[in-house]
Amino acid sequence: MYAKKHVKTIDDGSKRSVLALCDATVLGKVLEEGKVFLDLKTNAGFYNGTLVKPLQAQTMLEEALVDAHCSINAVGEKSVSCLANALPSFKPEKTKSVQGVPHAHVYRV
Repeated sequence: MYAKKHVKTIDDGSKRSVLALCDATVLGKVLEEGKVFLDLKTNAGFYNGTLVKPLQAQTMLEEALVDAHCSINAVGEKSVSCLANALPSFKPEKTKSVQGVPHAHVYRV
């Protein structure tokens, strides 16, 4: 899977970040089901960072979850499974899917 952390400094000088995870098997695809559209081709740059193994992704997720200003986007079975391992309150069976591909978002503001 691919992992990429985006960091932005806002006006007050504090930082906000997003950890994006995407299974390698779905990156570059366009998924559509009903009114739901997930464009992993046009938006590949958002997810296409470092190719990581599940254990590395797990560590990155655990670090992101400690940061109160880090949100998480996970797309694909492996990525969502890693999120579930890092965040026990997250229930992967309740995750939305597009064409059978699960995607989850953890927003922290």
